[in-house]
Parts: sequence; C-alpha cells; structure tokens
Amino acid sequence: MSTSSTNTLGKYQIIREIARSNDIVYEAIDPSINRRVALKELSIPPNLDGAQRRERIERFWREGKAAGRLSHPNIVTIFEVGKDGDRHFIAMEFLEG
Repeated sequence: MSTSSTNTLGKYQIIREIARSNDIVYEAIDPSINRRVALKELSIPPNLDGAQRRERIERFWREGKAAGRLSHPNIVTIFEVGKDGDRHFIAMEFLEG
C-alpha cells in the first residue's frame, strides 16, 4: 500500500500504509524515542455535512481516549490521541502480523 501524501503526521514519520477501511492505519516511527507505532488516521467521507463531520471526529476522539484508559496484555497500548492541522490520529503500540 502507499504512504500518505505527506510522510509525517504529528511528530510521527510514516513508513507505509498497512490497512484501510473506515480509517487508515500506517506503520510509523516516533522519532523522539525511535519507537515503531501503528498510527490510525481518521478518514472522513467527503459527503458528510458539518454536524456529521463533527460527530465523526468526536467519536474518534472518544474511541482513542477510552482505549487509552485500558490496560490489559491483550489490548494495544495507546500512546497519543492527536491532531495535525485537519488530520486526527491515534498513535498506538505496533504489533506484527
């Protein structure tokens, strides 16, 4: 799969796109500590009106914050929920496979 139109999102350097469905998931590097992460970027369909867009963004942030409060060996660790310009993302533990 291809990389994004830019090779960074927030502080993260995108290596490659690894999945795409409702949102886009990248393999990326956190350059401050040289850690590989999975970076989930919110994808908003262009046909949504303003209220629908806001709800989609709010839901994405709720998801990231809720997952970030969890601690379990079978759940990936959330490192950051963030925004870079108009792009929203969740940085999480990268798992092979």
